[in-house]
Amino acid sequence: MQIDKETFEKALLEVVDILIKKHIDLGMKASGDWINSLEVVIEDKKGIIKGNKYTEQLVFGRKNGKMPPIAPLERWVNAKFGIGGSQAKGIAFAVAKKIAKEGTEYYKQGGTDLLEVLDSKEVTDLVWKKISSLITPQIEENLIRNLQTLAV
Repeated sequence: MQIDKETFEKALLEVVDILIKKHIDLGMKASGDWINSLEVVIEDKKGIIKGNKYTEQLVFGRKNGKMPPIAPLERWVNAKFGIGGSQAKGIAFAVAKKIAKEGTEYYKQGGTDLLEVLDSKEVTDLVWKKISSLITPQIEENLIRNLQTLAV
């Protein structure tokens, strides 16, 4: 029995909704760029949830030693505090220097549990519920067909 691609994708999109809720619950949402970057890709009978490259920093933080790029921090300053222009650039530069010196708060805390939600009972139950709702009618149909064959 095979689950069609569209149904599998719909189930994974529901998993993405759970991931987005976790992202918001952790207070990580600023511009919405990360949420908007999430996509489901089905290939070779497996589902993949992809997101922005900085997902790694959301999960593990960023260690000290190297300045992060300024432009994304400018967008973050604008989204988080409503500050733009040269003032945003100045704040972004100061934040980048601090990250280079100390690392991010997520890094200092040992990372976050953002992606651990993917291993949660809620996600597992959701996926099994979707799969079983699709497979059960197919199993019933096969049983009826086999019983009819035996009755003949």
